[in-house]
Amino acid sequence: MHLLYLDESGHSHDPSTDFFVLAGFSIFERSTHWLEAAIDPIAARFNPLNPEAIEFHGAPMRGGKEYWKAIAPAQRAQAVVDIIGLLANPQPSSTPSRRRL
Repeated sequence: MHLLYLDESGHSHDPSTDFFVLAGFSIFERSTHWLEAAIDPIAARFNPLNPEAIEFHGAPMRGGKEYWKAIAPAQRAQAVVDIIGLLANPQPSSTPSRRRL
């Protein structure tokens, strides 16, 4: 079984919005443990005492809002790159018989 995540940004019927982005990903259910274990060290860069408290949401990270206001733009961008890299390169042992070369 795969778990699906889908999210949107912008509004397709709003003339003041230049872009509408719809994106999603699918992750094999047994990969979630590996993914969480790989994301925790990224979160620990921002809150070593409580990495579970970190929420990686694109809009606040990109705009430097809420918690992310105190984090340098380069650090926020690198966290996004690191997490997308995890999603793009799943562990071969945790996906159903699919290998990347």
